[in-house]
Amino acid sequence: NEKSDNFYAEAILRTLGAIKGGGDGYPESIAAEMKAIKALGIDTGTGIKICDGSGLARMNYASPDFLVRYLKTMVYSDVFPDFIKSLPRPGEGTLGGMLGKLPADTRRRIHMKSGTMGGVRCFSGYILARNGRPEDTIVFSFLTNNTVVAASRMNFIIDKTVTLMAEQN
Repeated sequence: NEKSDNFYAEAILRTLGAIKGGGDGYPESIAAEMKAIKALGIDTGTGIKICDGSGLARMNYASPDFLVRYLKTMVYSDVFPDFIKSLPRPGEGTLGGMLGKLPADTRRRIHMKSGTMGGVRCFSGYILARNGRPEDTIVFSFLTNNTVVAASRMNFIIDKTVTLMAEQN
């Protein structure tokens, strides 16, 4: 997750389909993905529509509500330690220029994934609690689409919001 490569994401979806869905085409791959999400106990009836693995198709849809439900579920899963390690922190990977003014101890508690295209800025992730308690972890998802302001302005607003949340936790 630190390096955002849409080809890898596409390959992972197709591999999941080949291994768990009976074929590597989109129908089999998407069905396998939805089955895996449901197996985590997450309702897929609302807030998500998968059309490809790369996330570049404009018909893909994931609501902030769905992403928060997914991320909250992951906090209590057996794979959470590995999952959170895969997410970049400010100053790493696709988050290289973000939240640079925060103290290092605060930046270390923030793990988030970005998703960007023209007119789109998305950031979802975690702010781990200072006290280390999973129930006090902040889970967030900011998704902006079809924005008419410069990407730098959107990044500034999201930066400021994450900063405020991190300072309170």
